[in-house]
Amino acid sequence: MNCASLEVVSFDAGGTLMDPFPSVGGVYAEFLPQFGGSAEPETLEKRFWAAFTSLSDGSTRRPGSDREFWKAVVLESVAPFVDPSAQIPLFEALYEAFSHAERWKLRHGVRETLTQLKAKGLRLIVLSNNDHRLHTILREFELDAQFEQVFVSETLGMEKPDPALFRHVQSTLQVAPGAILHIGDSLVSDGRGPIQAGWQACLLAPASDPEGIIPAVPDIPALVEHVGSIAP
Repeated sequence: MNCASLEVVSFDAGGTLMDPFPSVGGVYAEFLPQFGGSAEPETLEKRFWAAFTSLSDGSTRRPGSDREFWKAVVLESVAPFVDPSAQIPLFEALYEAFSHAERWKLRHGVRETLTQLKAKGLRLIVLSNNDHRLHTILREFELDAQFEQVFVSETLGMEKPDPALFRHVQSTLQVAPGAILHIGDSLVSDGRGPIQAGWQACLLAPASDPEGIIPAVPDIPALVEHVGSIAP
């Protein structure tokens, strides 16, 4: 493939462009007392990731199913720390909280990097295993205008690394698969998935490819140099 044909840079969202602020466990710990509960942020963070990993295993996204998925994750995370009668109201409050930029923090250099990539004439998109709330978050960060398209799994009923999702994106953009570079923090979803679809891929540290095939960058600003090295 002629690497100079690079036309599109695709970004994962959570863990790539932004992170929960101050952390998932931190937000949960802040909200729990409002519903009669209490727990340390570190404990909640561990329970969240255990629940997320367990419930994500083998899942297939369907339109409208993400809210139920997040409800299951939240309830599993907070179950020992709040009365059952308060768990659903707590979930509703947390779901709404994470709908807004206030509960997220952009990674260092995101704004500058997007501006530099656009200045190179590249088309920018977001491709995320996320839900409709991402549109609001990007708008509140005033980043929505930077992206030509924002593809979210909830809307499409497919999630990375499903090859059908990558085919849908390249068809929508009307570009060849090799003309798209995707960056993200998951070896499977953001690395091997795009590569198997014929895209280019780049991992964001600490993610890495143990086989050394998929390149990685230490942070978002380093992506500019990486793009320059493959598409001068």
